[in-house]
Amino acid sequence: MLNDHIAYRYELIEYLGKGSYGQVFKVYDHKKKDMLALKIIKNKKRYYNQAQIEIKILLGIRENDPENLSNIVKIKDFLRFRSHMVRE
Repeated sequence: MLNDHIAYRYELIEYLGKGSYGQVFKVYDHKKKDMLALKIIKNKKRYYNQAQIEIKILLGIRENDPENLSNIVKIKDFLRFRSHMVRE
């Protein structure tokens, strides 16, 4: 899976770890020319639903911390790719 591309944009560089419902990779964003972490959620309905809740929470945190003062992971964006929820 390493060196694969997601959405013709993100190149999987390194496996960083896994959680209950997904895996995290260090990726290179060819569009923005930047390195970042990408969380890929397993393709199961209950994980997809949980990912949607997580995205809403993270978007709320980002909205309420425009100066990036809190010490928490920030969501940049998310997409659906081959029936997987993916967030950066």
